[in-house]
Amino acid sequence: MIVAALFLLAAQEPSQPPQASDVKPAPWREMPGTPDEQEQESRPPVWAYKSATCVVGNSGDKVATTLSKDYRSPEYQRMFAMILQNNGGCFGSRGRAPKPSLILTGAMAERLLARDTTPLNVRLARAAGTPAPAAQSDADAAAICTVRSVPDDVAAWLKTEPGSPDAIAKAQPVQMVFNRCTRDAAKTKAAGNRLRALIALAAWRSLSPAPAVASK
Repeated sequence: MIVAALFLLAAQEPSQPPQASDVKPAPWREMPGTPDEQEQESRPPVWAYKSATCVVGNSGDKVATTLSKDYRSPEYQRMFAMILQNNGGCFGSRGRAPKPSLILTGAMAERLLARDTTPLNVRLARAAGTPAPAAQSDADAAAICTVRSVPDDVAAWLKTEPGSPDAIAKAQPVQMVFNRCTRDAAKTKAAGNRLRALIALAAWRSLSPAPAVASK
């Protein structure tokens, strides 16, 4: 009887909380900084740059061709959907690809820009003397204006680690020029990660051999 009572008491005792070593990390898609998290201007989008490195490494030429097109066109959407589907493994262990968002495509543009060993400021300065790519939005127009106005500052910023103190410091002169290039400040407001993505995409399209033609 005594033994049975002891077993009964043990069963009724509250279970102990799991030890730290017993707690498994959340799946990749549920952790901060993944495609499931809302894109923010301040938090470094680590997942976007890691995924972009992978996708550009696998399908760089296809990404380059697609980014030179008008993002509003069905062709752009179709081509990017195919690229992301074919590179599902670049988006975590579950391989669930996100949509081609601004920050993700901007990260891809940065990876494409880095493939050329010629200094970026030199390339952008040369491109400033050629016809500008057609703007696809007010924000894109301001980004193109910025890239052509201050190629040295743009190149210096895109060379930094996103979210680092150096990146924050080097973003300031680019932000000032972008604000001056805006036609409607209320509609064209951008900063942080979103501004960096806009600038990277404008830089890539300025150097692309096949500039996009804005859709009507």
